[in-house]
Amino acid sequence: LELSSIVNDTRKVEENSCFIAIKGEQFDGHQALAAVVEAGARLLIVEELPSNWQEMEAMFVKVTSTYRAQAILANKFYHMPSQRLNLVAVTGTNGKTTTSTMISDLLMTLGRKTGLVGTIHYKVDQTYYPAVNTTPNALELQSLYAEMLSAGCKDAIIEASSHALSLGRIWYSDVDCAIFTNLTREHLDFHKTMEHYANAKSLL
Repeated sequence: LELSSIVNDTRKVEENSCFIAIKGEQFDGHQALAAVVEAGARLLIVEELPSNWQEMEAMFVKVTSTYRAQAILANKFYHMPSQRLNLVAVTGTNGKTTTSTMISDLLMTLGRKTGLVGTIHYKVDQTYYPAVNTTPNALELQSLYAEMLSAGCKDAIIEASSHALSLGRIWYSDVDCAIFTNLTREHLDFHKTMEHYANAKSLL
């Protein structure tokens, strides 16, 4: 079976899709397995098998973490795109957007096509997309890398938020240059302590 796409959004399932069931804050993809099979998904990556999985016309792969599996599969599906980009990742409490935008603008001034992923928008050369998160999940990130390569970009700059680093959104991104701006008191609702917050930044 040749997979047509790899998705984690039930609305994007098409014939012969691979669907990755992610347990999100608002929705658990495991609740929609029957619906995605009906919509055409033929490979399902799950943490828990449904009771009637053997009756469904799809292959199931059970993994410890669909979030981690998502990063591995996305990297493979898009042919390891970040390895062919000069990838700069910027982290820090303040200054990520300013720093990443300045680097992108400098490279563009030198006549280079760039990709940019950050708080304001996602950019692939001259094409702009609205930003959902500062750093999107690994599946969307790998898709953006692949699109950057197709557009002729050799350089990509991403903002690496502490949330993204903690949650593994940047797994399998082949970072060539890591930039740390600063660390000030913020996001403790998520990280709980400054030590945990600093550790998240250090993951880059």
